Amino acid sequence: MKLSGCLAVVVTVLPAVIASAQVPVGHFSPPTTFDTLSARSKKIAHCVLDRARKSSQGIVEARDEATAKRFKPGIETALRGCMSARDRSITLRAFDLRGDLADELLTEADGAALRVARTRRAIAPTRLQRADGDQNEAVVGCAVAADPVDASALIESGAATPAEIAAFRQLVPAIQACVPTDYSLHLKPFEVRRLVAIALYRYVADQSGGQS
Repeated sequence: MKLSGCLAVVVTVLPAVIASAQVPVGHFSPPTTFDTLSARSKKIAHCVLDRARKSSQGIVEARDEATAKRFKPGIETALRGCMSARDRSITLRAFDLRGDLADELLTEADGAALRVARTRRAIAPTRLQRADGDQNEAVVGCAVAADPVDASALIESGAATPAEIAAFRQLVPAIQACVPTDYSLHLKPFEVRRLVAIALYRYVADQSGGQS
């Protein structure tokens, strides 16, 4: 299994409009080979969380590469024990693993962290300024903090389901309010879920003093 940093584009979110480059707004494409790979990625993430919980929490919460590097040895050791021979032939992006780990952390224990997220104080969205770092993570993080209830509903729903689409639509106004005026947010549906999961886990951890 190889870790890659590439991103693909399906959904574009502008400050005042959301448009899809390949599928209608609010609709997800039919199941593909990628969906099977995504399911395998989630299974691996579940195993990694089981074997390296602190490293999993740390790498999801890490905002920069220097911090993330501290947790990579634990993650890599767990990955070696979690990958089957078949899994070694696929490419697992670092972003995918972080997103799936965040999803697992939020939904474990019957969604205890999601229940906590729904009780947290919402933070009014503010249009961001362009800055160094991952702009997509920054924008989605801003939107999730502004609407933790709908962000929780998105993660609670099944992937590529009507419920997930409905929750995403509810998040769109907050995303639009956060996007810098000179920036377009390019996403695929599976990236939306993973970005929301990462942002929501960080949001809960931050408001819990790092104890999510």
